[in-house]
Amino acid sequence: MYERAVLRKPVGKSFKANVDLWSIGVTLYHIATGSLPFRPYGGRKNKETMYRITTEKASGIISGTQTSENGEIKWSRNLPESCLLSPSVQPLVTELLAGLLECDAHRMWSFEKFFSSVTKILEHKVVFVYYVGTLSLHSIYCYPNETVLGLKSRFESLYKVAPSDQILVWPNDNLNHHHHLIGRHNDQQQLNINNQMTSMLNEMANMVNQTKLVPLLQTNQRRSLSSTISTVIAILSNDFAITDIHTTEHSPLFLLNGQMNSKIRCTTGPILPSKFPDFAETIVNTDVDAQYAKLCSSLAYSTLRQIDKFIHNYKLACQIPCHMLRLIDRNMKMLDEKHGCFNYHLNVLKERLDNLIQCNGYLSQLIKLLIDSIVKPNNVTLYNFNAIDPIRMQYDKIQTNFK
Repeated sequence: MYERAVLRKPVGKSFKANVDLWSIGVTLYHIATGSLPFRPYGGRKNKETMYRITTEKASGIISGTQTSENGEIKWSRNLPESCLLSPSVQPLVTELLAGLLECDAHRMWSFEKFFSSVTKILEHKVVFVYYVGTLSLHSIYCYPNETVLGLKSRFESLYKVAPSDQILVWPNDNLNHHHHLIGRHNDQQQLNINNQMTSMLNEMANMVNQTKLVPLLQTNQRRSLSSTISTVIAILSNDFAITDIHTTEHSPLFLLNGQMNSKIRCTTGPILPSKFPDFAETIVNTDVDAQYAKLCSSLAYSTLRQIDKFIHNYKLACQIPCHMLRLIDRNMKMLDEKHGCFNYHLNVLKERLDNLIQCNGYLSQLIKLLIDSIVKPNNVTLYNFNAIDPIRMQYDKIQTNFK
């Protein structure tokens, strides 16, 4: 179609509505990345190279760029690093784009395949997770029928943290009436979690002292942070359903690394250069000025977006000590309750043991009386009873067991 419409060459064939899927793919790529997928050197004017890019690309290729005249075409099967989409959804979008931008007639998608793929993506549920190890917010795309273990596996594939080392903390006021949300941890695990969180709090305190971030908090922010201590904190178990988790960018899950030697490193992700272009003061050209204005506007919004991101991550980082203290306090209360329960059962067992010892004394006296009444009734042996020896053996056995 490009050959006939742009190059004005006869192709001797008709085209179906499926060719519109290519335009949809190009538009979606432009939205996701801010640039067109196929860019020859010189842009649209280089029609022959554009035709070669769109016809010679291999299956699965979603972009091809040429940076110099008659230069090599750089192909890519993935979205660029500058793409602002979540790394969790990028594979889903890449698969969609690869199908839409297919040039092989035998592999081209139909509209049914396109709608099915889009529906599959829309069925995912977005779970916002704030990773304390990097002080960064992430959006993870999961199916609603998955569990927390599936969420941990997805996070492992993206950020290389083993599921066994992941501790997912959910601050939620609605947990007051849902006690089953709290993860199943034994006493030793709770003690380990407390130790890990204490170590993490100390490390964060050192970071704050080194970076002098405390003065940045305003009075109203301190009040809001102190009020979050009353929030109910829960550690999610691996079998908890994703569909019951409700998060936002301002109320995410907090992910802790269970490794005691893990370090907190603030990561910013890829930052594009924000150097504004130099303006020529002697030349008046409104077209060039319009291009410069567009470029400066893009750089300004990119810088503003990064600043908003850093501020938001910083505010979430300030909530972590409050949440961790609350969680440690809850775990200590649970351990204290279990300690009291164990003491109660221990006292009950001691009473039962005392009763058994007392019963053993009574039985010993009864056995002695029974033996004496059989062997020496009124100090005279009246008859020979064959069960005397077994009774004595049983009596000695009871005495040995209690000793």
